[in-house]
This record gives sequence, structure tokens and C-alpha cells, in this order.
Amino acid sequence: MRIFFVILLSGMVLIHYACNDKSAQNKNSLETNDTNQSQTGDAEHTTYNNVVASLQGTWKRTDYPYSTIVFDEKTVKFNEGEGEVEPPEFEAFEFTDACPKADQLHTELSKERYDFILVTDTQGCLPIKLHADTMKMYYHKSIDATLYTKEN
Repeated sequence: MRIFFVILLSGMVLIHYACNDKSAQNKNSLETNDTNQSQTGDAEHTTYNNVVASLQGTWKRTDYPYSTIVFDEKTVKFNEGEGEVEPPEFEAFEFTDACPKADQLHTELSKERYDFILVTDTQGCLPIKLHADTMKMYYHKSIDATLYTKEN
């Protein structure tokens, strides 16, 4: 009879520790998920900040040197070149993965050809591909990129 109680008590102890171990694993899993979600948000924020930082400065169009794009903080100015009636002004911009303005979608442009879409009030949706000091910009539903290089 004593052996029966020892076995019963041992089984209860094992069940108790197994249940506690599972709840500890679930708690660790939740903490890991929270950490991963926080790190994902941080990574997205860092990526956004890196893109904004890499865009800062003046970009000159390679096939028409009078045309430039100037990024300053979170604003952008498009200098079309000679013959502008009004001098260009800085305007706010944002990045997206998809154009929020349905009439300006680049439906024939595959996602592999650009990194993100720059959205402004005056220019609309402009898909952009960045590589070091080179920027390709797709204007107004064009499938041909306009090439810009960063000035030093």
C-alpha cells in the first residue's frame, strides 16, 4: 500500500511540474512574440529613417542637369529646370508600398522595379528605386525610369 501512495504522489508531482513548465513556456512564447513585434516595428521605423537619411540632399537628373530634386528633412522640392513660371517650393512627402490615389496607379510596373512609392500633393505617386548614390524615379504611369545621381 505504501508503494501505491509513493507512485501516486510521484505522479502528482510530475503532473504539477509538467503543467508549470508548459505555462512557463507559454509565457516565454508570449514574451518572445511581444519582443519580435516590437523589434519588427523598430526595424520598420529604422528602415524608414534610413531611407529618409539616404535621400537627404540634392539629386541631379542625368539626362537634363537643370532638373533636380532636393530632399530636406521630411520635405521635397522638384526643380523642373529652365522656364519655370513659379519657383518650386518644398512640400511634405510620405512613403507607401501602394499608391493611395487610384487614378495614378502604375499597374504595369512590377514591384521588383521599385523599392517604395514617394507620395506628394503636387507630384502624386512616384515609384522609386534607390541604389547607393543613384535613384530611379518613375513619373506618372511611365514604365521608363528617370535616372538621378546624388550631388556631393
